[in-house]
Amino acid sequence: MYLLMVGEDIIIMDNTTVMEVKLESDTTVVIFTILSTFLCAISAFLNITTMIIVIYLPKQTPFSKLFINLAICDTLGTVAIYIGDGFYRAGIHWNLLSLERLNSIFIVAGICFNLLFLTSTVTLLVFAIMRFIAIKKPHLFKSYFVSSKRILIYICLCWIISTFVALPSIICEYSPKKKCGTFFKDNQNVSFSDSNLNQYNDRRLLDNSNVTIESVNSMNISLYDATRGTPVLSGSSFNTSDTGRHNPQPCLTELAYSVCYHWKYTWAGGKALILIIVVLLYVHVSKDLLKRSGSFRENDDSVRKRAHDLRAFITIIILTVSLVLLGVPYIVVRVYRRAVFDQTTIDVYQHCIIYFPYINFILDPLVYSIRSPDIYDKYKSIIERIICHIRGQEPRGNGYGVISMNNGETVTQTIPNNHGPTKEDVV
Repeated sequence: MYLLMVGEDIIIMDNTTVMEVKLESDTTVVIFTILSTFLCAISAFLNITTMIIVIYLPKQTPFSKLFINLAICDTLGTVAIYIGDGFYRAGIHWNLLSLERLNSIFIVAGICFNLLFLTSTVTLLVFAIMRFIAIKKPHLFKSYFVSSKRILIYICLCWIISTFVALPSIICEYSPKKKCGTFFKDNQNVSFSDSNLNQYNDRRLLDNSNVTIESVNSMNISLYDATRGTPVLSGSSFNTSDTGRHNPQPCLTELAYSVCYHWKYTWAGGKALILIIVVLLYVHVSKDLLKRSGSFRENDDSVRKRAHDLRAFITIIILTVSLVLLGVPYIVVRVYRRAVFDQTTIDVYQHCIIYFPYINFILDPLVYSIRSPDIYDKYKSIIERIICHIRGQEPRGNGYGVISMNNGETVTQTIPNNHGPTKEDVV
């Protein structure tokens, strides 16, 4: 599938089908850029903050290193998708860079995002397995997850598995996009007559290995792979004398073409399978947590506190719902967009689905911070300090000080944390 950019319109070409798709308006791109920048900043801030908090925690747990790995993946994944989708989309619209450079940025950022998103998903799988064993087989938890060396091995395995799954897509991205002996499917020549594109008063002829452009009236033209944004032919200010043939491009064998063509479905299927396993594990864990929180006995030392189990149950439900509502639709629409390129799919992806990874990366540190008491307490302390600073207060142990002026003198009053400041407390 290829598209031809002529002026401000896009002509989609798939075999002998021609479909016109209008370019986005400035308002749409501006709104998208602002929203994606805002979400990217929030995600990066939360993940970096969580990572710093976990690193400096006095008490390190088996989950600490996994938290750091997840935060690194989410931070870099956020930057990758922002560059790959955000900067690329704005760059195409406003011609910030040449198509070749934008295409290189798009490919590299897309590869990095796929790798990081997959690594983040596999890390969530390790978290789910740890939770499952801790609840179902607590006697095995110590032997498998307490050792720091084992945790580092699991983290390395996360990256190895993700790289192994993403490697074919990396190879295919830098490989030719057509089979040897054909330009379009079934080795068909595609001809676009004046009746198809009469508003441009031109004629385009595409054959098996080259492109001929005839009678183009001084306008910017770019031909590139519509499913990826890969330029096939680009140029500027062609006129009626600029007719010629495009140099033959390298091609793939039948087997290599088939592998690259179908890998996008296999890769997405593998990621979806991981998400399904994570969801199923968390469903089993949530059932046991709900039972344990309901059967809590004050004198039973073998059962954790009800509040702790209830918090774990709530965070697992949030994680499960977010994976189902954010991860699955994103994978489905992204694959469908590659297979069926139409205006409706484009609109759904660009105006809704494209924000799902940002939301997912934002939820990860929030949910896991609530789940971990140490991280939760540290976040609570930071938020309290920020609130005190805004109110002109000074945190003091289990309370805070209210600084005021009385007859030209500075007066500091210490108020316990068990109640908030009233109107009488603040002068």
